[in-house]
Amino acid sequence: MKRKGFTFVEIIIAIMLLTAISVYSIARIQISYARQRAVAYEIQNLCNYARTLARNGYGTGVILYIQKKERGEYEYALLDTGNRTIWNGVIANDITLYGGKYGSDSIHTKIERLHITFFAQSANEKNKIMTIFVGDKGENISFKITVVPTTGRVYIHEKK
Repeated sequence: MKRKGFTFVEIIIAIMLLTAISVYSIARIQISYARQRAVAYEIQNLCNYARTLARNGYGTGVILYIQKKERGEYEYALLDTGNRTIWNGVIANDITLYGGKYGSDSIHTKIERLHITFFAQSANEKNKIMTIFVGDKGENISFKITVVPTTGRVYIHEKK
């Protein structure tokens, strides 16, 4: 007897495999988004901490220094103007940071090295990169962090 089509068991197995693959993909996307969100808020908190230190008279200013390391992770440090470390740490290596000019939604460059100096009433970066975009390795940007140069205030926006 010739058989046409698939048996019920074969169809159920195929549906189970497709479901497992889709659940795995969705979970990876949600984990990537959660990591980007955590990094974005970590950078925002670092900027706010640097701004608070600068406003409370910690030297003549406080520098947020972010540098990409060889293994792909980002290292950050809060430094006083004498380059003494106040705080330092590492950002996850599955995140990519991009920089942009203040007031622009366009990405300027991947961040390899960034120095934002916070003063009592303002902030400055030598290359004028005052917007940080947080994305994954596939360039999916989820968050935008803006440091206002005239006040040093820090805003975070979720990119939809």
